[in-house]
Parts: sequence; C-alpha cells; structure tokens
Amino acid sequence: MQYFARPSIDGQEFQPLHEHIKNVAEYAALFGKRNHLSAICRLLAYLHDMGKYSLEFQRYIREIAEDIQKEKRSSPSRVDHGSYGAAYLYVFVQPRIEKQNSNTKIKGILHFFTDFLAMCLAYHHGGLDDYLSIETIKSPIKSRLQSFIDETTEQTSLKKVKTTFFEDCINQFELNKLEDLALDEFLALLERISNAPYPDKNRKANQRSYDVQLILKYAYSCLIDADRLDAYNYSATEPLGPEASIVPYLDEYIEKLEQKLQSFQSKDPGSESEKNIVELRASISNECRSAAKWETGTYTLTVPTGGGKTFASLRFALEHARYHAGTESEKTQIIYVLPYTTIIEQNADEVRETLSCSTNLLEHHTNVSFSDDECDEEYKLFTERWDVPIIFTTQV
Repeated sequence: MQYFARPSIDGQEFQPLHEHIKNVAEYAALFGKRNHLSAICRLLAYLHDMGKYSLEFQRYIREIAEDIQKEKRSSPSRVDHGSYGAAYLYVFVQPRIEKQNSNTKIKGILHFFTDFLAMCLAYHHGGLDDYLSIETIKSPIKSRLQSFIDETTEQTSLKKVKTTFFEDCINQFELNKLEDLALDEFLALLERISNAPYPDKNRKANQRSYDVQLILKYAYSCLIDADRLDAYNYSATEPLGPEASIVPYLDEYIEKLEQKLQSFQSKDPGSESEKNIVELRASISNECRSAAKWETGTYTLTVPTGGGKTFASLRFALEHARYHAGTESEKTQIIYVLPYTTIIEQNADEVRETLSCSTNLLEHHTNVSFSDDECDEEYKLFTERWDVPIIFTTQV
C-alpha cells in the first residue's frame, strides 16, 4: 500500500508521506539549529505525521481527493493524526530510555522532555493547548492521548501504525538514535537556562520555567513553519527556499547606502546652522558604522528628531550583519519594529528607495493593501513566515 500526505490541487496526484516527513525534518532541523534545537526539531518532524500511516487517515485523504475531482464542497470529518506521535513518546520512547539509561540527570528530566515534545506533536494543527486545565487541574493532552495509548481499536492501533512508519519512513534504530540526541540536546538546554544569570534570585525558578515555555513555542513554530513550507512547495509553481538571508545582498546594499549618504554630504547646506546639522548627522552615522564591529548584543541609539536615525541605524545593521557573516553569530534579517504605521511607511519607503530592495523588504501592518488576489496571496504567505531579509512592522 502507498501512503500519502496530501492530494494535489486537482486531486489527481498525491505527495508520498515519507517524502513529506523527510522534507519537513530537513527544514525543521535547519530552523532549530540557530537555538541549538536541531535534533529536537528533527525528531518532532519525523513524529508529527506518524498518524497519517493509519488506515483511517489514508481512507480520509483519498476521499478528499475524490471530492476535489468531483468539485464537492463537503469533506469527510477530520482524522486526528497528531496524537499518534505524542502517544508513541509515552508508550515507547519514555520506557525505553528509562530502562536503558542510568544517568540520574536524564531520568530527572525525562518526563519533562516527553511532555515538551508531546505538546508540539499533539497540537501541531490548531494551536497549543494549556498543559493543565484550571477547572480540573488535569492535563488535556493526557486525556486526548488516552485512547491511543489504550489501543482501543485495530483501526487506530498505535503498534500497527508504528510498524508501518518504520517500514516506510525511518528504521527504528535511526529513530532511537535521534531520540537520544534530542534528549541530550534538551538536557544541555536546561543546563544553559539554569546557569543563566538572573538579577533577582527569587525569580530564578519562575524565570527558568518561563524560558522553557518560550523554547517550547520556538520548537513548535519551527515544526509548523517546516510543515507549512513543504505543503506549500508541493503545489507551488515557484517553490520557496527554507530561509531567506540578507547576507548575499550586503555588499550591494551597503554600496547603495553609502552613495545615498555621500549625496547628503555633497549638497550645499546653505546656512551655518544647517551645516552644523549635516555634520552632526554624519558624526552619528559614522559612530554607528564604527559600532558595527561590536559583538552581538542589545544597544541603544538616543538621537533627537531629525538626527538621521533611519539611515544611521540601517548603516549599523548592514555593517553589523556583514561583520558577523559566516560566523556562529551570523545575522540573516534586519527587523524594524516601530510604534506608528505612519513612521513605518515613511521609513520603509526611504529604505526601499535607497537600497532598491523591492520584495526583499516586507511591511507588515494594517495599512498595507493590494489590488489583486495574487499579490494578496503572496503577501499573506510572507506575513505568515516572515522569511524576508528586511522587515518593517509595528509594536501594536
């Protein structure tokens, strides 16, 4: 039997399931690498569609294809496929690691690790749920997975789905090895958080829990983005790459910006006061350029209105990205976050015109509108993925 992930737009063809899962694994590992989550994100990708190996889901996907061909609007009821990978963690992964591992640190975080991954898998469609219900102090995810763990029917048998998954997608030895790598990565992650400095010792434990929740959301977003990207590319006439980067454009953009700044210097300032303002703007801009060789960090630029902050900050950003290009701290995007849409539009227009960066600059705010459906669809895709070298958006 052939196993499919989705039908084509016309319902005539299907994307092989193992192909989709492996594509998502490559994308997710790439997205997670920046925060040392490659193994975790790759494991999530392999398990996220394990449930599509159920006979129930394969019937469902074929019925959808038939409906598309017949141009029927009604579709069969959705099938829960996200719970299989999550249930697999509790039924097979956690017991295996407990049995084979004597490391007390590993055993101490294993339940935490399982819950972390299971949340991402069970809710990779529809958004994360609360781990505990306020009303009942029970875990919604554990209740949802119970029927899969209990092996209630032959049709939804977790063991049967697991066997097919290993036969068609990845062998058990390779997956077990990936599980162990992900667990080591998770332990290292928790140790980094534990050793991170916190200004108030009383907040340390709560801050650590908060940090883990942010990391959970990051891993979840890596999975979602990878899944949607491969789904889009399967039907797209022009498939998208996994990540956009400003690095290939840096020399070009810096040259154009320098030409713009030089044009300011070559103009006749007129009065003495205007000459002083031009000199002050140049001094601020030059300081920003010099600061570009500083290490990665958080810096402030306090300049009065009219001090040339737009181009001075852009100069810093471009030079800073070029300085760190090819290193572990490489910068791939420049993101402006501003308080008012009028300021966003004004600054974005100036940068777009100066750099001639066209679609390499995305404005994401409520004032953006397009006149045709094709542009609307492309804009929607960019705002969902934020995979553009330069982004202007709002704090609101």
